[in-house]
Amino acid sequence: MENQESPVEQLIEKAEDYVKTTFELYKCQAVSNASDFITDIAAKMFLTIFMVMFLSMVNIGAALWIGKLLEEPYYGFFIVALFYLLVGLVVYLFRNDLLKTPISNSIIKSFMKEELQ
Repeated sequence: MENQESPVEQLIEKAEDYVKTTFELYKCQAVSNASDFITDIAAKMFLTIFMVMFLSMVNIGAALWIGKLLEEPYYGFFIVALFYLLVGLVVYLFRNDLLKTPISNSIIKSFMKEELQ
Protein backbone atom coordinates (compact mmCIF):
# COMPACT_ATOMS: atom_id res chain seq x y z
CA MET A 1 0.00 0.00 0.00
CA GLU A 2 1.20 3.44 -0.83
CA ASN A 3 1.52 5.96 1.96
CA GLN A 4 -0.49 8.93 0.72
CA GLU A 5 -0.55 12.21 2.56
CA SER A 6 -3.85 13.64 3.52
CA PRO A 7 -4.89 16.98 2.01
CA VAL A 8 -4.28 18.68 5.36
CA GLU A 9 -0.71 17.39 5.48
CA GLN A 10 -0.13 18.57 1.91
CA LEU A 11 -1.51 21.98 2.79
CA ILE A 12 0.74 22.24 5.85
CA GLU A 13 3.78 21.23 3.78
CA LYS A 14 2.99 23.82 1.11
CA ALA A 15 2.45 26.49 3.77
CA GLU A 16 5.85 25.67 5.29
CA ASP A 17 7.48 25.93 1.86
CA TYR A 18 5.73 29.24 1.25
CA VAL A 19 6.92 30.67 4.59
CA LYS A 20 10.50 29.52 3.95
CA THR A 21 10.50 31.00 0.44
CA THR A 22 8.99 34.28 1.61
CA PHE A 23 11.57 34.54 4.38
CA GLU A 24 14.40 33.94 1.90
CA LEU A 25 12.94 36.57 -0.44
CA TYR A 26 12.77 39.18 2.33
CA LYS A 27 16.28 38.29 3.42
CA CYS A 28 17.61 38.77 -0.13
CA GLN A 29 15.75 42.07 -0.47
CA ALA A 30 17.18 43.30 2.84
CA VAL A 31 20.72 42.38 1.77
CA SER A 32 20.20 44.10 -1.59
CA ASN A 33 18.84 47.27 0.02
CA ALA A 34 21.61 47.37 2.63
CA SER A 35 24.23 46.82 -0.07
CA ASP A 36 22.82 49.64 -2.22
CA PHE A 37 22.66 51.95 0.80
CA ILE A 38 26.22 51.23 1.94
CA THR A 39 27.58 51.59 -1.60
CA ASP A 40 25.77 54.89 -1.99
CA ILE A 41 27.14 56.18 1.33
CA ALA A 42 30.69 55.04 0.48
CA ALA A 43 30.59 56.81 -2.89
CA LYS A 44 29.29 60.00 -1.32
CA MET A 45 31.96 59.87 1.40
CA PHE A 46 34.67 59.40 -1.22
CA LEU A 47 33.43 62.41 -3.19
CA THR A 48 33.07 64.43 0.01
CA ILE A 49 36.71 63.81 0.94
CA PHE A 50 37.89 65.14 -2.41
CA MET A 51 35.56 68.13 -2.24
CA VAL A 52 36.85 68.98 1.26
CA MET A 53 40.43 68.79 0.01
CA PHE A 54 39.59 70.99 -2.98
CA LEU A 55 37.71 73.55 -0.89
CA SER A 56 40.51 73.63 1.68
CA MET A 57 43.02 74.56 -1.01
CA VAL A 58 40.66 77.17 -2.48
CA ASN A 59 40.07 78.66 0.98
CA ILE A 60 43.77 78.86 1.78
CA GLY A 61 44.40 80.46 -1.60
CA ALA A 62 41.56 82.94 -1.11
CA ALA A 63 42.76 83.80 2.40
CA LEU A 64 46.29 84.41 1.18
CA TRP A 65 45.03 86.48 -1.76
CA ILE A 66 42.76 88.62 0.44
CA GLY A 67 45.60 88.99 2.95
CA LYS A 68 47.91 90.16 0.18
CA LEU A 69 45.33 92.72 -0.97
CA LEU A 70 44.95 94.00 2.61
CA GLU A 71 48.73 93.86 3.16
CA GLU A 72 48.42 91.61 6.24
CA PRO A 73 48.18 87.84 5.61
CA TYR A 74 46.17 87.07 8.73
CA TYR A 75 43.38 89.49 7.67
CA GLY A 76 42.58 87.14 4.81
CA PHE A 77 42.24 84.17 7.15
CA PHE A 78 40.01 86.17 9.51
CA ILE A 79 37.75 87.22 6.63
CA VAL A 80 37.47 83.65 5.32
CA ALA A 81 36.75 82.41 8.87
CA LEU A 82 34.06 85.07 9.29
CA PHE A 83 32.49 83.99 5.99
CA TYR A 84 32.30 80.39 7.24
CA LEU A 85 30.91 81.53 10.56
CA LEU A 86 28.06 83.26 8.70
CA VAL A 87 27.48 80.22 6.48
CA GLY A 88 27.47 78.00 9.59
CA LEU A 89 24.88 80.21 11.29
CA VAL A 90 22.61 80.13 8.23
CA VAL A 91 22.92 76.33 7.98
CA TYR A 92 22.23 76.00 11.72
CA LEU A 93 19.12 78.18 11.48
CA PHE A 94 17.75 76.25 8.52
CA ARG A 95 19.18 72.82 9.43
CA ASN A 96 15.86 70.99 9.22
CA ASP A 97 15.09 72.25 5.72
CA LEU A 98 18.68 72.04 4.44
CA LEU A 99 19.94 68.87 6.12
CA LYS A 100 17.53 66.76 8.15
CA THR A 101 14.63 66.47 5.72
CA PRO A 102 16.68 65.76 2.54
CA ILE A 103 18.90 63.23 4.30
CA SER A 104 15.92 61.45 5.87
CA ASN A 105 14.13 61.37 2.53
CA SER A 106 17.23 59.99 0.82
CA ILE A 107 17.58 57.18 3.36
CA ILE A 108 13.89 56.29 3.18
CA LYS A 109 13.93 56.34 -0.63
CA SER A 110 17.01 54.12 -0.65
CA PHE A 111 15.40 51.49 1.55
CA MET A 112 11.97 51.69 -0.06
CA LYS A 113 13.07 51.87 -3.72
CA GLU A 114 11.48 48.55 -4.66
CA GLU A 115 8.11 49.54 -3.27
CA LEU A 116 8.21 52.90 -5.09
CA GLN A 117 8.74 51.30 -8.52
